[in-house]
Amino acid sequence: MDYIFPNPNEKICIVKCKDPIDNIHIGEKLSKSSPLYKKIISELEFPFHQSVIKLSQCTRNLMKDTFGPNVLFLSNNAGGFAKCGLNLIEETKSIDYPHLNYVDLFIDEELLNDGSLEIFSHELGHVMMANILKNFPSSNSSKQHLSMGITDYFMAFNEGWAVHFERLTYDFITHYKEIHNLKYNYDRDICRLWQCESDCELRLNGVIDNIYIHNKLLPTTDKLKLNISDTIILEHTSTIFDKTKLKSAQEMLSCEGVIATLFYRISTNKILQNNYLSEDFYNNFLISNINDRSNIKELFTPFENIILKTFWIWYKIKDSLNENSIPFIEFIKMWCECFPQDKQELLKLFISTTVGKTISNDLSDIYEKAAYNGMIGNMQVLIEAINEYKKTFDNLCKMIENGDIAIDENIGKEIWIENTHVKIPKYFWLNEEMIPLKVNLNTASLYDLISFPKITLAKATEILNNRTKKGYYKDVEEVGLDYFI
Repeated sequence: MDYIFPNPNEKICIVKCKDPIDNIHIGEKLSKSSPLYKKIISELEFPFHQSVIKLSQCTRNLMKDTFGPNVLFLSNNAGGFAKCGLNLIEETKSIDYPHLNYVDLFIDEELLNDGSLEIFSHELGHVMMANILKNFPSSNSSKQHLSMGITDYFMAFNEGWAVHFERLTYDFITHYKEIHNLKYNYDRDICRLWQCESDCELRLNGVIDNIYIHNKLLPTTDKLKLNISDTIILEHTSTIFDKTKLKSAQEMLSCEGVIATLFYRISTNKILQNNYLSEDFYNNFLISNINDRSNIKELFTPFENIILKTFWIWYKIKDSLNENSIPFIEFIKMWCECFPQDKQELLKLFISTTVGKTISNDLSDIYEKAAYNGMIGNMQVLIEAINEYKKTFDNLCKMIENGDIAIDENIGKEIWIENTHVKIPKYFWLNEEMIPLKVNLNTASLYDLISFPKITLAKATEILNNRTKKGYYKDVEEVGLDYFI
């Protein structure tokens, strides 16, 4: 008996696009005898790919939404996407699947040879989330999402989840790791300067290094030749991090790289992975109930177990999330409530990764002191700071576990301000569509602020210094509404 797939003989089908009608994707199954089909299927049979396909099906089983096949749609549009709605032609008939979420990729044999299917799990991650969080709030930020950029809580949560699959793919599939490592050949250095390549590299290495929690630096260039829009873009895309200064809590939770790091550390944590539950829990993800707990570990690996727990938390918070929510905080709180056996380890992981920034500045002040003195080789001060850090960390964890302080004590709400005087490209490599700058006052940078006509460099610096002291602003009036008109 197959407990997961309604049709175990076709866990996923490859669909080739035809010309769309009224923006509805139309396609027919790719012939199983075609060389392209055989190459794609051979890669989808990698154990990690089989695992994520299985997990995606589990989201559909959880939501009682199993109408239609799992689809990899081969489109004519460059890139990768998670799409919804498909008209599938099979022999002499066509079937509409208006609510089917699936992966849309532009793939040919040449791209396959270059390892392009490595992005499959990223896009399937979006499909998993869309299957459960059907009414997930949209992004408010006008800035293009990038792993190193700051956007908003919802964009970061959505993209951070997908991004963490890129590092998992690198870890688990040697084929893609070998192809990726070819980029470091001496004759490829110039090619790695492209923004997408820099971002890709950071998604793999930055997640491991926990680099995204740090503030960024503006690259040295002739700033007098840059207009404010160009400066804002340069700051947003910069890959230079200052390891002696940390982002604020709001900035961390609005950065998909930070969220990707958190998801990666959760998904790979051995303690959390191996905390299995009763069979009743797993039956939520199956099409037929399993009645023997001893079979659970045969059905789901420890990695799959932790991902199922993630899905369950999404399911529990899906109806309560709204535009005022901080999704990752709601995620952590609900996890502690649903899985108390995980609480201690999860809180330590979260507080350590974010250096306690969502609670207070106590731990982060020590961290920055240690970072500076470690960098300049001041060993004695570094050792003292490390010892102080450990004591403060342990105390903070105990206070959170005991409910003496809230995990979101130091997080402000999003306060959106729009600058109609400055426009930035919606997509950096396409300047045809320019949109007004829209940022959160609690994450706005120096250059975001001085883009407003009434805000001088001195005033922008004052606004940021006050925000750092306060932790966050409660409303625009604390700064002065007139500055943003």
